[in-house]
Amino acid sequence: MRGIEEGEFDHVVWVTMTGEGPVIANLMLDGIHDENLKVAD
Repeated sequence: MRGIEEGEFDHVVWVTMTGEGPVIANLMLDGIHDENLKVAD
């Protein structure tokens, strides 16, 4: 895989449901990325 910049990475998504909708965290081996994670088009 080429990495986050290319939109290719192994991860687990942790989804927590709230009264306002889902909250998503991308859990990776080297840390946790928030909802502002961006990938290349």
